[in-house]
Amino acid sequence: MKFGTIGTGMIVQRIIEGILDAPGASCEAVYSRTEEKGRALASQYGVKKVYTDLDAMLSDPEITWIYVASPNSLHYSHTMAALEAGKNVLCEKPFASNAREAQAMADKAKEKGLLLYEALTTTFLGNYSLLKQQMEKIGRLRLMLGGYSQYSSRYDQLKEGIVTNAFDPNFSGGCLMDINYYNVAFAVTLFGEPEKVHYAANIYRNIDTSGVVLLEYPDFVCQCTGAKDTWGENTVQLQGEDGYIVITGGSNGLTGIRLVTRDGEDFSGEAPPFGRWREEMAELCRIVQSGDRADCEKRMEWTLATMRTIDRLRASAGIVFAADNE
Repeated sequence: MKFGTIGTGMIVQRIIEGILDAPGASCEAVYSRTEEKGRALASQYGVKKVYTDLDAMLSDPEITWIYVASPNSLHYSHTMAALEAGKNVLCEKPFASNAREAQAMADKAKEKGLLLYEALTTTFLGNYSLLKQQMEKIGRLRLMLGGYSQYSSRYDQLKEGIVTNAFDPNFSGGCLMDINYYNVAFAVTLFGEPEKVHYAANIYRNIDTSGVVLLEYPDFVCQCTGAKDTWGENTVQLQGEDGYIVITGGSNGLTGIRLVTRDGEDFSGEAPPFGRWREEMAELCRIVQSGDRADCEKRMEWTLATMRTIDRLRASAGIVFAADNE
């Protein structure tokens, strides 16, 4: 698996570290709009090639995979270009601006016979699989309570009138597409698409900076709180009739799992010492190298279901992106 990366932010650095650690994977090139940023990133990790022309990188025969970590609104065009060029793709979350784009991306990958994954760390973690094994012990599920808040320095800029990609509707920004996306995706991958949804959002300068999501299922309710304008302790609770599970580190970290029943407490699962992005890349490489295409298809079903749910939530809060009108 020979990767070329799009983007130069922190998440790209973590993914490159994961690629370098994963057996059978390598980072062959980085793409940046500016030579200076590209060279700095490549030098930091010993990557040989730097591209400022995306088409040139996509034409590189030594590259078999593209990792997309551009602004949200560019995920669709960059992924489609990579697929058209015959490259497999790992696209950062949120997968696309809306469900229409997401479905088109999935269709293109299928048409080309290529692999397409969303880089949603949670589902690649060992603790996620462990959690699914433990859930039956709490009996009939009644509530999921997810909280993930992370104060953003870009929120300070927003208050000063400086609109960055993270809070720009034209770039498909906002809290739901970033912080709370993890909570919603966590619920959808575990339980499927909800029957009813509602998003009560704090809107500031035409974008959601925080909010509370309500997902109603036939037999239980999920409440997902996310914020980029506050901070707090990030956890998930799954509450059942016979017990409950507390997940530390939030829906994207899963750093620990504590099971509590009437028989007592049981601590299960610890975060890997090398970090969740490295665990994500190691598991992705293992799956791909095993030839398990069914796993890729299952994960894409999760992604599409999440995007459809996000669309419904945005509609309930009146949040419209430029990409919705294209």
